[in-house]
Amino acid sequence: MSPVLFVNGLFLLCWIINYSEAIKPEIHAFHFGRMLKSGQRVSVMCAVTVGQPPFTFTWFKDGTVVSESETVTIRNIDEFNSNLAIIKLGPEHNGNYTCRVTNNGGSSEQSDVLSMMVVFPDPTWR
Repeated sequence: MSPVLFVNGLFLLCWIINYSEAIKPEIHAFHFGRMLKSGQRVSVMCAVTVGQPPFTFTWFKDGTVVSESETVTIRNIDEFNSNLAIIKLGPEHNGNYTCRVTNNGGSSEQSDVLSMMVVFPDPTWR
């Protein structure tokens, strides 16, 4: 379609400008369970509820970027969701976990503390 229109003997020039301001992402809060025990599996989802892709997801534990290992996996499920999974929970996994999501509009974070229960064996009486 041409940007030039002819109306009642006058030339009109018009352009349609598609402008959309990048909106900072918003993240749905995630929570670890409160009764976690050694050896269990646990996973949390970082889900973007507002904002336009592309998004960059970054997971942190106690302020340090989380790296995948034999017991920790990170999977970007689709362009709006990232999953952090701990396959075999141990004391080394206790800490404050943060998901940071960034796009052209800015970045947002959500955090939760993973605190594993300590289970002591039943006492034996002699």
